[in-house]
This record gives sequence, C-alpha cells and structure tokens, in this order.
Amino acid sequence: TYIGFDDYTKPQLGQILDLMLTERGYTIEPDARQHVMTVISDEKERAQKDFGNGRTVRNIVEKAEKELALRLEGENKLGN
Repeated sequence: TYIGFDDYTKPQLGQILDLMLTERGYTIEPDARQHVMTVISDEKERAQKDFGNGRTVRNIVEKAEKELALRLEGENKLGN
C-alpha cells in the first residue's frame, strides 16, 4: 500500500524547523535560520520527487546537534 502526501510548503518547513529547535531547547539567529531555509529550498529543488520534507528538516537539526556536541567536546565543555 502506498499513501502519497503533498509536500510541505517552505513556510511550513520553517515552522517544523522552529518547532524542532524549540522542543530541543535551542534558539536560532535570524541569519542562521535564513541560511537553513536556503539549504532546505536548495535540497528540495535538487531532490525533486525524492525530497524528504520533514525528514530533511530533522536531518539538518540532528546534524547541527552533532556538530555542536563535537565542538563542545573539543573545547572540553561537555560535562562528564
């Protein structure tokens, strides 16, 4: 069985981004948010029918979390 869903709009993907960040306790600067939205738009255009929608946003947030953890670990700022 296959169920098709319409793609989210760019504003909806922005709302998903904001919600995911808020749920994780993060804030994002306006310039950084604009950059992420550009990345999402570029990915949507590149992938076309294989675009992951909310999954793409989640992947970006999770990658940012990983990069943050690696940076903090490198600065010895993670608690043990």
